Amino acid sequence: MNYITILPNLLIVTMPDKVKYFMWLPLGPQKSSLGVSWLFPQSTRDGEKFTEIAAMEKSDLGPVLEEDLFAWSRTQAGLRSRALRRGAVCLPKSR
Repeated sequence: MNYITILPNLLIVTMPDKVKYFMWLPLGPQKSSLGVSWLFPQSTRDGEKFTEIAAMEKSDLGPVLEEDLFAWSRTQAGLRSRALRRGAVCLPKSR
């Protein structure tokens, strides 16, 4: 499995039997849309259980995205906080 990130909004996941990609599209300063698609080679599509595998791919993604959505929403809330320090991030000097 390989993960390829193309900043700022594309994630590609490659596997021997499929490619899955995620694209986040901004809808405004506080809102975005997520699209997920799968690409299957003909050899996978010709398999006897392809319909079952494709349905499982889709249903298995829901719980993962639900966890991610919670993390994303909390991050956004933190970015809107008045307590957030603004400006450049200062990292400690390495020794």
